[in-house]
Amino acid sequence: MKFGPVEILLPSRARARAYVDIDGDKDLSGAFAVADSEPWWRAVHQTINELELETIEAARRYTKSTNECIAAVGAGEGVAMVRLRLIEKRDNALRKAG
Repeated sequence: MKFGPVEILLPSRARARAYVDIDGDKDLSGAFAVADSEPWWRAVHQTINELELETIEAARRYTKSTNECIAAVGAGEGVAMVRLRLIEKRDNALRKAG
């Protein structure tokens, strides 16, 4: 699926499991216990902002094509969910660390 310059490639099920299972047996949530001014944290959110903007622009371009417009809006919702999950994980990690 392609949205402007962004292309989403769906991996095979075997590869998808490999991505999900990276260090699946270890609790890595403490890695999120960082200040919101950390460069890597800001870089992640900068990337999310760019993706949100691209999905908004795609939705605007595809207003005459219902399916493509809905797909672009759905992709934007997915990006927003990633942002919320990262913020939740950071808040939980800071609570556990403090």
